[in-house]
Amino acid sequence: MTPKMPESFHIIKRQGKPVIQGRPMFEEWFRKYPEDTVFNAVFTRKGNSRSGNQNRYYWGVIVESFRHGAKEEWGEFLSKQDAHETLKANCLFQEKVNETTGEIIRIIGSTTENDTWDQEEYHDKCRNLIQEFFGITVPLPGEQMEIF
Repeated sequence: MTPKMPESFHIIKRQGKPVIQGRPMFEEWFRKYPEDTVFNAVFTRKGNSRSGNQNRYYWGVIVESFRHGAKEEWGEFLSKQDAHETLKANCLFQEKVNETTGEIIRIIGSTTENDTWDQEEYHDKCRNLIQEFFGITVPLPGEQMEIF
């Protein structure tokens, strides 16, 4: 019987070499497989969760800038949630292609899964969208902001 594999093992780069956290458990699990077993390893960088400052900046500056642009350009008052969903739909998505028809569908991501690096990339895409679409320059964190 094949042992149940843990959901993931964490590997840290130390002095240029991989160090497996929980190595004894990993080796015990690994030994139970027959020779020539092929494994698929997927490496993703584990980052810190997005910060509270990033969250406050996003909702207080980016989302509000989008809402202001929508009000000025479209005459529409968007809720914070509607602005957030619109930003995600345009800046945080993956495209999936139907190989048979060539049709493309967008899978919208979630900001709650972003680490600090991913959240900064998302913020950059949002700032660019707001600049290109509404002509509003969204200040970077810590920059002075013009009050609308």
